[in-house]
Amino acid sequence: KVLLAACLAARNLSESVDRPVSVSVNVNPRQLLLGSFVQVVSQVLHQTGLAASSLTLEITEDAIVNNIPLAREVLGKIKKLGVAIALDDFGTGYSSLSLLRDLPIDSLKIDKSFIRALEQNSHDLMITQAIIGLGKSLNLAIIAEGVETRQQMQTLIEHHCYLQQGYYFSRPV
Repeated sequence: KVLLAACLAARNLSESVDRPVSVSVNVNPRQLLLGSFVQVVSQVLHQTGLAASSLTLEITEDAIVNNIPLAREVLGKIKKLGVAIALDDFGTGYSSLSLLRDLPIDSLKIDKSFIRALEQNSHDLMITQAIIGLGKSLNLAIIAEGVETRQQMQTLIEHHCYLQQGYYFSRPV
């Protein structure tokens, strides 16, 4: 239902502004590994008329770490549809680096726990810089989550992280 509502909203907004609008949707870990998930995504795209390239599915490491072979298969099929895959809350799990190697990921979302104290904690800044560098080396989009202040935004821009989300920009929608 959430996927359908998000895709409908993106398509309607796209029509009203007369240009493509992208939408990202968090995927429930159990839902991702269901045998019918790829079909559901395909049906929603067909039903709403939203271009597959306008949809990004956000997955957490928890969603895939217990069954990486199945996750690789499902995500590969989703990518074949033209849908992008983002690894959400990156840096908080145990095997994130192997996931970057083994799965068809398009973007990394730096967890807000690293952004929260960016200006006060040099370790958080160094970890954030490392994630940005790693992502850029792998040709992945990097998105910082939890940006709440102008200083956080500026610090991230100075370190070449231009995609950001958080309360500084908007409440969740």
